[in-house]
Amino acid sequence: MRIKTVTTSYNPDEDRLCMAAVDEAGQQRVLWVTRRMAERLVPALTQGMPAPAAEEVPATSDAQAQAQTQAAQTQAAQVYAQLEARLAHKAPPPVEPGPQAPQGLVYEITLKASDNGARGMEFHCRGLDSSELILNPRELRQWLHQVHVGFRAAQWREDIWPAWITAG
Repeated sequence: MRIKTVTTSYNPDEDRLCMAAVDEAGQQRVLWVTRRMAERLVPALTQGMPAPAAEEVPATSDAQAQAQTQAAQTQAAQVYAQLEARLAHKAPPPVEPGPQAPQGLVYEITLKASDNGARGMEFHCRGLDSSELILNPRELRQWLHQVHVGFRAAQWREDIWPAWITAG
């Protein structure tokens, strides 16, 4: 299944993230992501997130100061890109699968990256064919925001999130 639209939220009854997904043909399914799986996924996605281009730091004789300035500019560019993605997000109607929609507990997520910055995630559940979600960098930032909202609702750990996500 290639996911067209996904609604990600925290379900307190299950104590898991719920990914309600639909494909181009209208087929729906529910993917359940455990805390343990989500805590491994977040760093894998955020650590490789390309930073938008920051201004070039003028050369100085103090290498440490130059490195700190570059790091601060990169951090600011990430925060700006994250806020821009959140503000530009036009949420589609939420996916609301019916009671007959297949459900599965995600036991493995395969990550893929493309040259154009898109990220692919293939979610594997027993008893279901895999579900693939492909997001461009802006969509990935928007989806990470949804996941972060779920983490906060669940009161799960925040220390795995980069400052450029928690700043907003």
